[in-house]
Amino acid sequence: MAPQYEFIDPFDSFWDGSPYKPEKNDKADFIQYANQLKTTEGFHVDVIPKKLWSGIVPESVDSEDTIEAANLAVEEFNRLKGADLKLSKVLNTNCLFVTRTLFFLTLQCLDGCFYEAKIYFGYGIHTSELVMFRPAKYYPRPRKDEETNEGGGEA
Repeated sequence: MAPQYEFIDPFDSFWDGSPYKPEKNDKADFIQYANQLKTTEGFHVDVIPKKLWSGIVPESVDSEDTIEAANLAVEEFNRLKGADLKLSKVLNTNCLFVTRTLFFLTLQCLDGCFYEAKIYFGYGIHTSELVMFRPAKYYPRPRKDEETNEGGGEA
């Protein structure tokens, strides 16, 4: 059970859990991708459309930027909320590359609990900003078939 902190979890109507409303020319793989993102608030994506010009994509949990963003998210949460969490490991990472990279992180801390964080990670003159830090809603990952782990991301 997660400690009783005041978590950072602002409401965003885009991530309301409703299915993606396809547009006329949307391909099946994009519709599946969009629905998976909407139902997991961007924290999980297994299907990347063949022609995706911009969007949320998986990133290595071991990359230097991922580790730095995860540590920064935990440190900033601790600073803002007077918590004393320590990062154990990054379990999953998705990114949206814009001026700053928006990381969607699934983390485990040394308290044994799982957390989700969204953090804009700044490069150069751009600053970083923690926008969400909460107990994980989507870990373990939602799976269609829990026996085989096939069909990830669909309820």
